[in-house]
Amino acid sequence: MRYSILGNTGLQASVLGFGCMRLPMKNGLVNREKSTPLLLRAVELGVNFFDTAVFYCNSDSQAAVGDAMLGIRNKVVLSTKNHLRANPVAEWRTVLEDSLRLLQTDYIDIYNIHGLNWKDFVEHFDPAKGGKVAEMLRAREEGLIRHVAFSFHDTPENLVKCIDTGYFENVILQYNLLDQANAQAMHHAREKGLGVVVMGPVGGGKLGLPSERISELCGGDTHSTPEAALRFVWGHPAVNVALSGMENLAMLEENVRIADQTEPFSAKQLQALDRMVEDRKSKSGLYCSGCGYCLPVCPQDVNIPENLNLLNRHLIFGLSKLSKDAYNYFGGKAADCIACGACEPKCPQKIHIRDRLKETALALDSRAGSVVVNAAITSVENNCFTACVETQNFGDKPYDISVRIEPVSELDSSTVTKFFPALAPMKQGKLSFQGTIPANCEINYQAHLEYNGANHVIEGPCRSILLSKGLSDTWESGPWFRKDATASEFEAFPALAPLHGFLFKLSYDESGLLLMVDVRDDFLFPSKEESHKGLLIDNLEIFLDGRGPDRIGRRSYEQGVCQLFLYPGTPGEYPAFVNSHQKVDVQKIRIEGTPAPQGYRIKAFIPFDFFCTGTGIPKQIGFDIAADTADADGNRIAHYIYAGTSQNWQDASAFKDIWLV
Repeated sequence: MRYSILGNTGLQASVLGFGCMRLPMKNGLVNREKSTPLLLRAVELGVNFFDTAVFYCNSDSQAAVGDAMLGIRNKVVLSTKNHLRANPVAEWRTVLEDSLRLLQTDYIDIYNIHGLNWKDFVEHFDPAKGGKVAEMLRAREEGLIRHVAFSFHDTPENLVKCIDTGYFENVILQYNLLDQANAQAMHHAREKGLGVVVMGPVGGGKLGLPSERISELCGGDTHSTPEAALRFVWGHPAVNVALSGMENLAMLEENVRIADQTEPFSAKQLQALDRMVEDRKSKSGLYCSGCGYCLPVCPQDVNIPENLNLLNRHLIFGLSKLSKDAYNYFGGKAADCIACGACEPKCPQKIHIRDRLKETALALDSRAGSVVVNAAITSVENNCFTACVETQNFGDKPYDISVRIEPVSELDSSTVTKFFPALAPMKQGKLSFQGTIPANCEINYQAHLEYNGANHVIEGPCRSILLSKGLSDTWESGPWFRKDATASEFEAFPALAPLHGFLFKLSYDESGLLLMVDVRDDFLFPSKEESHKGLLIDNLEIFLDGRGPDRIGRRSYEQGVCQLFLYPGTPGEYPAFVNSHQKVDVQKIRIEGTPAPQGYRIKAFIPFDFFCTGTGIPKQIGFDIAADTADADGNRIAHYIYAGTSQNWQDASAFKDIWLV
């Protein structure tokens, strides 16, 4: 093992560090039978730098590291983090004392502010203003910590500002072959005497996949993509340690082999690599710096920098599968571009953004090569509705397209047909139609799509619920909507699918929405109140979009969109917590739960002012509901969703439209 001195700290650290975020788990906690031998083997192989944090591994990482290092504390360098910002100093101190207790040590070598940014430093940490760095310095004087440090996720410019405060002795930051933004600031850190520890050297797993393109870029002088990634990071002269989250013995031994038997890329190799990357960027027209100047003007909320970043990884680095998976998961896809051109005058690099987004969609979108139909209700008056249907050509040539929209139920309106001649690639066509439907029913149309000589049936392109006013709090009255789990959703355990599903119904009055759910569940791993947070266990997830007519249904998560977790727990205990972009009072939600013969029943009353940005009764909200189930070890084995899919289950554009009439 090679070693490096961490800046001016004098600490000798292995160039390969152990990131303790992904230790092997069991029943929601770190599996000591596997983690302790793994960590001890790392020490035997020469690894002596171990980095953890309060919330890693469901808040059990520090304790697991402490258990493993008991008796060999003097052989290792321990790094952990304190996440508190605005909290009182006494609470910050309690977190430090808890870390000392869990790590079973009298001192911590590297004590980090977790995820520091410049705004937080100014507001909460500047000792000149009474900030918490003063408490860190006091703890250092007391011998509780040896070196004051921070981990970092802000801009390179703000990294330099943090370094120049003069208070810090070490930094943990992001740097890898795909993300070199901090490269110059790292030189500055070294000049100022800071140790530099790199997290994500393999790009959070992105560079763990094989890539002939990366091997070619590296001159064929590597055996694997992870080897190229690590040697690239170690090639930066400021880097002391590259952290790797090693989940098993095979990963550990391979990374130790790379650290032992290979040399970092030389300056000459790095320069050649940079030249080849820049040459390929130039040829592809992908000089996107990620500045974001193009974002505020996009009427479709297309995430232009992220789309171009994924195209970059596909074309330049050959990470095609990774890029496709990432593209089809996130919102703001290139395919949503309507080619209005508002973004291009804003681009400092003068990129032909519309062309690049079209290229991205054709290369990465899972719908490439097909024609798709989407539909949504655009207005409701009494029981009359207007729907807009869009078809989009994802093929590489123009198609003559015929769309026939027909009702699934006799409650719906009549059939509508529309013809789109010679629809160009990536272009959209639209049609509108009207209909009537009784309240408390689901509008459900299907589309017959004909192009390229074939007919395709698209199920449910137009699905909304019309809900009439009147709060019904009984399980007997009112219509139910149903979701049965499918074998594909229980991919590894298809025989379990018939045991899972749910029925739900909705009603509302002036103050809020009432949701009633009957869940079928086998309770392989029922939750407990004291340990439910962060665990993938049996639970319901409710998604609500109350942003109003100008924003509802857009993909982006923002104020007015929230995710509510309801846990059945033990009988009589039904805790809830919320993931939201606004401050919400969870006490406003009234929750009742009772065990049921085949699962559980939950009734939740959610006031409109809990999630809606407007006042009074909204005309329309977005809604989705999902259920999780887990195996005996607490690992999620299925996620079944009413309106969305596993690809878009947190995507507000996939929520069901509920019209309050």
